[in-house]
Amino acid sequence: MFRNHFRMIRIVGSLVALAALAIVAVGCGGGCSYCTTVSKCTVPAGMQYSLVYPVPSSTGNPTNLSEVVVATSGTLPPTWMTGNGWDIVLNYTATGAYPGSALGGEFTATTPSAIPTPNATPAFANPSYFQSTFSYASNANAPLPPGTSITATLNNLNSSCYPGVTIGTFST
Repeated sequence: MFRNHFRMIRIVGSLVALAALAIVAVGCGGGCSYCTTVSKCTVPAGMQYSLVYPVPSSTGNPTNLSEVVVATSGTLPPTWMTGNGWDIVLNYTATGAYPGSALGGEFTATTPSAIPTPNATPAFANPSYFQSTFSYASNANAPLPPGTSITATLNNLNSSCYPGVTIGTFST
């Protein structure tokens, strides 16, 4: 009888020791060797930006919106348009066939005369204009849901940051 009792004590003692070792290992940073800290994307200090098309707070925009245009104060850093630059992510509440976001193409420079109308005028002088295009067939985006509020955010494709710079909202 005592043999079984001592055997059980050894088993429980071993389990407690293993649990303590696991806690110490995690506490010393051994719990996740592939973890990274993800922060929201940011723009260069002092840079102003504005949603130009669709017009901020506008309603009745097409569900198959083909582009979003952004104005910035000055030109973008070179990494915003080369390799894996920056793009626009359109976010909305996911429902049924609508996944909750649409990913735009990498920024390309555009001119004021090429921007669809109606469009907004930026509140700062000498803006530069950039577009992010949307193709709902080629990148598996569903068209945007009708009658829905959409939030346009900047996304840095060169980083592990998450889209955290809201440039404006509009509705379909």
